[in-house]
Amino acid sequence: MQLKTAKTIKVEDQLLKAKNVDDDIIGCWKKCAGYTQIGDTVQADKTILGMHDHKQTGQNSKHLAISNNSGDGASVLKYLSGAIWTTITGGSTIPANAKIEFADWLNLCFIVGYDSTAESFVSSSSLSATTIVNTNLTSAPDGKYVIEYQDKLYILNALIDGVQYPSYMFYSSNPSLAGAITWSNTAQYEGVAVSDGDEITGVAKSYGNLIVFKNRSTYVYNGSSLVKGAGVGTSSHRSVQNIGENLLFFHWSADKKGFFMWDGAGAKLYSNQIDPLIQGMSSSQAPDVVAGVNNNHYYAYIGDVTLDTDIADYYGIETNLSNVLVDFNANNSTWAWKELPIAVKIMKAVNNVLYFGSTDGKVYQFNSGNTYDSEPIEPDLVTYFDASQPTIIKRFNEIAIKMHTPNAGLAFYSIDNEDWKDLGVLIKRVNNFTLNHKGYDIRIKVTSNGSISPWIFEGIEYIYDFEREKRK
Repeated sequence: MQLKTAKTIKVEDQLLKAKNVDDDIIGCWKKCAGYTQIGDTVQADKTILGMHDHKQTGQNSKHLAISNNSGDGASVLKYLSGAIWTTITGGSTIPANAKIEFADWLNLCFIVGYDSTAESFVSSSSLSATTIVNTNLTSAPDGKYVIEYQDKLYILNALIDGVQYPSYMFYSSNPSLAGAITWSNTAQYEGVAVSDGDEITGVAKSYGNLIVFKNRSTYVYNGSSLVKGAGVGTSSHRSVQNIGENLLFFHWSADKKGFFMWDGAGAKLYSNQIDPLIQGMSSSQAPDVVAGVNNNHYYAYIGDVTLDTDIADYYGIETNLSNVLVDFNANNSTWAWKELPIAVKIMKAVNNVLYFGSTDGKVYQFNSGNTYDSEPIEPDLVTYFDASQPTIIKRFNEIAIKMHTPNAGLAFYSIDNEDWKDLGVLIKRVNNFTLNHKGYDIRIKVTSNGSISPWIFEGIEYIYDFEREKRK
């Protein structure tokens, strides 16, 4: 999909619109899969604030989810046992609105978090299997982010004895033979551009280094030295995801907006093709961008989007889009997007399966089924063709739409950006249609209704004549 260039200079295989479709088969587009609920309800009508794939030596992984039990002023941590979300008891009370982050190390799951609405930190804790034990946290700070690196546990953007250290990362000792670690907050720490007026907003590992994000910058830490890596950062830790050793993340500032790729040497903008979608966001949505990776796809939820009316009209896209999830296929370097019936608050891969949590207290398995949990998926694929001669009138005589799997897809056409006209139902491998219409260019739309099985679109063949005497 290409939403940044004039239609007349688009590459012929680029689309004007790629909604609720994916291109895992190179050269084809397919109606996307949906999602299905996993387990029972974590907590009815409560926001899922965090998820984690908790792995322990010799045990199956535990799928953790934490929900916003705002009625009781606290959150509830649960794990999936069969098809039942089961409460984990013990430990300190977790604020109702806190975003919770997790890190596995030393056969424990370390838990930190922060409630931005109440300006309060979660008390750092650790989990063993399904029991809060708080092991290895004596004198440890509270913090917004946690990660293991080079056999130490790091807690970043921290609170110690009521004092916040937004540009510092504190780290533990190396573990003893028995697996014990200690903390010395006056000696074991590293400042990250402490006087720049910014704060640490995220952390990840890439190419053997710790990559530390602020809103306006990115830093590279190798365990002994810290250097600035890029002049862009992120407002959303949950947008930071590994694609191999590279990192994709979302950045928002007055002069730069979009998804950037950290490749070990610097950060480059990767989302120019979908820039109108990003420009249609509001600044309040930037901290809440969440992402997940599955099968080399980077999925990022950006919320509701209001497109510029002229741009929307030019590309033939609705002005107001709801619950937008953009999809970057790293294998093909292509972008598409999905419109979902519900919001996405957290995404996490568990045992290589991608899940997300929403505001309804449920967890869903992504790329599962032919509906959005019983809601129909409405794909919308729009092509553009002018034979690389945009100023010459053509007579479009016939077109053939090639479908590997038709599954009753629906086809429409538009000459010179006029209203859509019906072509018919796609029921064969090759669907031939007679047009005999004149115009400078033609758009073809392939879509479908309801919860039918996915169709696979392979391409279009146009039969046309130039009418050069009509050229002005």
